[in-house]
Amino acid sequence: YDTIKDIKKINFALELETIMMHTDRYGVITYANEKFCEILKYKKEELIGQRFDMLNSHYHTQHFFDVLWETISSGNVWNDEIRNKAKDGSYIWLDTTIIPVLNDENLPNQYIAIYTDLSEKFKQSVNEHKIRTSSVLEGQERERRKIARELHDGLGQMLTALKFNIQGIKTPSSKKDQVHIEGIKQMIQETILEVRRISFDLMPSVLNDFGLAAALQHLSERFSIVGINKVSIEYVGLKDIGRFEKNIEINTYRIIQEALNNAIKYAEATNIILDLQFDDSCIHFSVKDNGKGFTPQDKRKSDGSGRGMTNIRERVSLLNGNLIFNSIIAEGTTITVEIPAIILST
Repeated sequence: YDTIKDIKKINFALELETIMMHTDRYGVITYANEKFCEILKYKKEELIGQRFDMLNSHYHTQHFFDVLWETISSGNVWNDEIRNKAKDGSYIWLDTTIIPVLNDENLPNQYIAIYTDLSEKFKQSVNEHKIRTSSVLEGQERERRKIARELHDGLGQMLTALKFNIQGIKTPSSKKDQVHIEGIKQMIQETILEVRRISFDLMPSVLNDFGLAAALQHLSERFSIVGINKVSIEYVGLKDIGRFEKNIEINTYRIIQEALNNAIKYAEATNIILDLQFDDSCIHFSVKDNGKGFTPQDKRKSDGSGRGMTNIRERVSLLNGNLIFNSIIAEGTTITVEIPAIILST
C-alpha cells in the first residue's frame, strides 16, 4: 500500500512540475499534461490522437528525426534540444528526453517524452546571434557599396576611355592587324560588361530606385542571360509590391540572389520559378527549381552550396522569418520563405 501511495505522490509531483507527453509506438499522442498543453498552446483534445510531428517547426533535418526514431525504436533513451511549433505559430525550444516503455518482448510499445523549457535561454542566445549577424551583414553591405562605386566610377570609366581611344586608332592596312585590333575592342567591351555585372551584383541600383519586385524581375532576367547553363527563370510574382524598410528589401533580395545562385551553380537547374507575394503584413516568396536536389548531408558540403544555405538561414532568422526547404533527389528543390513586413509606400 505504501509503495502505491509513494508512486502516486511521485506521479502527482511529475504532473505539476514536468512538461510531459506520451505516444504509442507509432508516434500518436495518447497523453499530454497541463504544462505541455500550456506551453504549446493546445487543448488536450486537439493533441490526443494526432502524430507528435504536428509540432514540427521544419527547423531540423529529416536525418535528425531518423536518428531519433532509430534510437528509441531500439529501446534506447534519446535526448537533444528540439525547436517545436506552437499552435499560434511561435517557436518553443525544449530540451527533450524520450524514454521507451518496453513490453514483455523487450520491444517499445509506447514512449514517454519529458521536456525542459529552453525558450528564454534560446531567446537570449538568438538575440545575441542576431546582433552579431546584423553587424557583420551591415559591414558587408557597406563594403559592397564601396567596391561597386569604385568599379563603376574608377575602373569602369577607365575602360570606357580606353575603348574610345582604341576606336580612334586609324584602321591598319594589313588584315592581320585589323583582326588583332577588333579582338582587342571585343575584349574591352566584354570587360566593361563584366565590370558592370559585378558592380550591379554588389549593389543593384534598381532595388534602391524601384523596390523589391522590380529588382527581382530584373535579377531573373539577368540570371537567365548570364547563366553558365541554359537556364530559364520565370518570375510569376507581383509586378509592384510596394516599398519596405531598407533592411528588409536588401536582405530579401540577397536571400533570393543566393537561392538562384545555388540552383544554377550547384543544383544545375535549367528551369526556375520565382514567386513573390504580400498579404497580411507578410512577404511570401518561393524559389522552385528542377535541379538535382540535395540530402541533409549535402547541406554540410564544402563546395559552397552548404555555406549558401547557411547564409539564407541567417538572413531569414535576422528578419524573424520562417524558412522551409523541400528537396527531392533528381526532381528539384523548393525554398519557401515568409517574412513579417509592413508596406511603407506603394
